[in-house]
Amino acid sequence: MSGRSYVLGIDLGRSRGAAAVCRRGGPAEVVAVDGARWFPPALYVGADGGVVLGRAALRLGAAEPDRLARHALDRVGDDTAVVLGGELYPAETLVAALVAWVADEVAAAEGAEAERIAVTHPAGWGPHRKRLLHEALHQSGLPGVVLLPDLVAAAETRHDRDPVPPGSALLVALVGATTSEQAVLTRTGTAFELTAHTPHPGSPAGDDLDDLLAEHAMTATPSPDETIPDLRATPVDPATLPLAAVAAFRDACTAAKERLSSAAQVRVPLPGGGQVVVTRAQFHTLAHPVLAAVADQVKALLATVPPEQLAGAVLAGGTAAVPLLADLAGCPAEDDPATSPARGAALAVRPRHARADSHPRLNPAASHPRLHPAASSPGFAPTRPATPSNPGFAPVDPLSQPRMSPVAPPPRTDGLVLPARSVAAHLAADPLLAPRPVSVPRAAARPPLPPPPPSTPDPVIDSTLDSDPPPPRPPVELTPLVPPARRFALPRSRSKAEDDDR
Repeated sequence: MSGRSYVLGIDLGRSRGAAAVCRRGGPAEVVAVDGARWFPPALYVGADGGVVLGRAALRLGAAEPDRLARHALDRVGDDTAVVLGGELYPAETLVAALVAWVADEVAAAEGAEAERIAVTHPAGWGPHRKRLLHEALHQSGLPGVVLLPDLVAAAETRHDRDPVPPGSALLVALVGATTSEQAVLTRTGTAFELTAHTPHPGSPAGDDLDDLLAEHAMTATPSPDETIPDLRATPVDPATLPLAAVAAFRDACTAAKERLSSAAQVRVPLPGGGQVVVTRAQFHTLAHPVLAAVADQVKALLATVPPEQLAGAVLAGGTAAVPLLADLAGCPAEDDPATSPARGAALAVRPRHARADSHPRLNPAASHPRLHPAASSPGFAPTRPATPSNPGFAPVDPLSQPRMSPVAPPPRTDGLVLPARSVAAHLAADPLLAPRPVSVPRAAARPPLPPPPPSTPDPVIDSTLDSDPPPPRPPVELTPLVPPARRFALPRSRSKAEDDDR
């Protein structure tokens, strides 16, 4: 069947990923991947070389953690490869396999492949890391993927809800499970320019809240309120528990933390049996020192922006869902903050006319940068005029366009741009990503794609962040990664000769 056209935004994150789509004339919508609105960016390599991704990878990796990769995105550009089961794999190859898996999951649900794909990356990446990921995505059958910083993607979500005037600044604080970082972004005529970035490696984040909650649950005293019974069993030493039980308890604490964002109290199941009640007030007492440190970081950066230039500040990332953080920082959290980067990535590559259709509150006659890009951006001219039959695409961050499309996709008569990937054609020549045979016939193979052009420095991010020569790869043989076979096939169009034979 033929699905609806859409563009896809993917945010792999550090511990949780999300995907969102923008359909023609509609807003960004989070879509299910691996059966839920979020997925673990995990990859498991079995003893036979088979690759499993997502939640199934976590289940298998609980018993064999040496075969599980959970933070491959952070390893891109390292001078050493990722060791899985005693074998070496390039980190960018693992990330490309995750992106291709998400794209296939969404395409299977939508009934068609995405017309364009945007993938977020850490804001501190320089040209070297982006080039490695671009090449790996190209080899995995995803040419022309747009790469943009996660903080810029989160800013696009805020701009879609409440437009930022050109020349104004927006502060975005991205607080996830393992990282906390802030940035000041200036709105140009059609995009955001990253003007200040303050990463805080090793700073308190969501995982620290999980640790505090787990420790509290294991050592909590019985509640004095008889209406809230304490159902704890005999205390258990976590060191004596199997790894699977510890992982399940940790997941329960993470779920309890998330539920306390809206619930007054939750019950946390204990690994030794029984459960303990944790109230929101207790959790806020535990979380206050951690979140106060994050709030101080936000306030420190906010003080550097002249008030007349500031259009607002917003919190994004999974930990931003804790209401206490917004209270301490003095700025609001984005709606559904955990998926904000994924939705912003989709918004960044959606068709140009979608903003006018999805926001009737804006005056079409107003000089708005998204409605009149040529008027609001001197010197900018679209490559082709936008008409109802040829809407074209909205320009995405002109400063970052050199890295957006390493291979130009073929033009279409309707003005859209297709990634046009063919697994058999793009991957057969690469032993690192050679797919398994697929019994379902696919479209005729296109000629092999030319290699991607060398990347150019990205002026959006300070090029000094990654300006040193790339580190040499280790003098060892890397093990080929064989991803799982594609689980879907789009209908193959009949040629004219086939139609004549009917």
